[in-house]
Amino acid sequence: MIFRINGEPTEFEAYSLGYDNDLLDGVLLDMPQTYVYLSDHVEDAREMQALLPDDMQHFDLTGSDPDFEQVPHKWVLRSVERMIVKTAEQACREAVGED
Repeated sequence: MIFRINGEPTEFEAYSLGYDNDLLDGVLLDMPQTYVYLSDHVEDAREMQALLPDDMQHFDLTGSDPDFEQVPHKWVLRSVERMIVKTAEQACREAVGED
């Protein structure tokens, strides 16, 4: 598949991933120089997922023991970690009236 990123056509592969912990579920866009993880738990990411072709590969990893030190599981875990930290930071700002 090809998307325009920063005005440049960028080829990538898209994979739907399902884990035992559904907090990790989402779509991985694997590009030559980077990756993007679209979490099933973020509204904007779900909207992006809706733009992707229906025939992308789905990997159901439930019941398996993925090695989170290895790509692509490492990427997924990093992305979800960043999402959790960002959400917590936003909640703290809102709690003290900074936002």
